[in-house]
Amino acid sequence: MRSGRQSGFTLIEILISLVVLSVGLLGLAGMQMIGMRSNSSASARSQAAAFASDIAERMRANPSADALRPAFDNLDSEDVDCGETPPLCSDYYESGAKDGVSCTPVQMATHDINVLACGYLYNGARTGGVADRLPEGRFTISCGAACAGTPPSNATYEIRVFWTELQPRGGSIERSVSMAVTP
Repeated sequence: MRSGRQSGFTLIEILISLVVLSVGLLGLAGMQMIGMRSNSSASARSQAAAFASDIAERMRANPSADALRPAFDNLDSEDVDCGETPPLCSDYYESGAKDGVSCTPVQMATHDINVLACGYLYNGARTGGVADRLPEGRFTISCGAACAGTPPSNATYEIRVFWTELQPRGGSIERSVSMAVTP
């Protein structure tokens, strides 16, 4: 018979330590998933805010506030025909742009709406529009009854950019960013 202390680990001790380690790793994986989802949500919100700001700046850059009312009021980007490309306004974007034409304020507004909704035409394909940059992305611009009696220069438009986020337990939810602008 041997006397003395036992050295080393038993099989039970090793299995218990593996279970504890596994639970810890699963917790880390869960935190990683939450972090990735939050990062994706923050990225979409940031892009939506940038789109809203871009829309507002294009509205302000248009030299005629009278042109904005028919072009921008009660607009939904889902109604924009992306198959039709409006003219490139050389006097608005680049002086002397290739194939550019001198545009009226209404044509400028139409071009801006098309670019924001559908993206720029590059090598035969559209890229950079709200639907391309955000999941199920779209935007609306409205002034409504508040603009009916208001001079165009004092009209306040509401810009809303929408996108869809997937939920952790399935399904999705529509999110939006909104901004008020007086061009």
